Amino acid sequence: MTSITPQSVAESMNNDLQRLYDSYLPEIHPLIEKCGWAKDKVSQLFTMYVDESYVQAPYKLLLIGRETFGWYSYGVEKMAASLMNDYRDFSQFGKHFNSPFWWFRRDLSQKFGIAEGEFMKATLWTNVSKIDVGKTRPDNTAKQFDQLVQVFIRLLVAEIAIVKPDVVVIMTRDGFYNWHLENYNWRENKTYFTSHSVPAKLEKRRLEGVRIDQLMAGGLLPNHTYQMCHPRALVSKGGSKTNLFIEAIHRSVSESANAL
Repeated sequence: MTSITPQSVAESMNNDLQRLYDSYLPEIHPLIEKCGWAKDKVSQLFTMYVDESYVQAPYKLLLIGRETFGWYSYGVEKMAASLMNDYRDFSQFGKHFNSPFWWFRRDLSQKFGIAEGEFMKATLWTNVSKIDVGKTRPDNTAKQFDQLVQVFIRLLVAEIAIVKPDVVVIMTRDGFYNWHLENYNWRENKTYFTSHSVPAKLEKRRLEGVRIDQLMAGGLLPNHTYQMCHPRALVSKGGSKTNLFIEAIHRSVSESANAL
């Protein structure tokens, strides 16, 4: 029997992601157009690219933020392969910003056995919103953006099914995004606006000693899916709670593995 190498697994994931993104572009672009934002303020659609080191990592980690703080310029002419190459180039170049978000991603990766010099490629990052407008969350006064975020969550579920992370950390408790996560129909894997039944709410279990919830969504999310505040909220003049949160996530994953 021919074995599948880590590289071929990564290539297979990227091929599946490319097909997924190309299938979503015809749905996403019209909704962006209807929102009426100035196009020079809208970021390019944010996609992922899987590096071989992600497949080989001791744990496959996926971190989910709110939206980018600026990305490439928006344009309807770019297909998925080009969008994914931008993510690949950003990750392989190894540049990251000096901010709590990036510190948290680096430190969580190291806790799970991923070297500091590898975390940009060996972990994955995406956002609840695949676009930003003016380097921040888009104006949600347009109902079309509500529809768009629900589509983004459906896309996120499909991305997770392809890249198969062991641990997912959603790093926002923002009221707007939290409403959308809560009101997505997790039972039927449908958006709030297309579902004809009462949405199945996310089940949550609070980890001991920290404000981190473990999420259950009827199999649509990995068992080790956690939601917490943005890492910026963990840093204050009185010190940082970052290590406390990282320890709690690692302990939860480890205790589950030891119970097997």
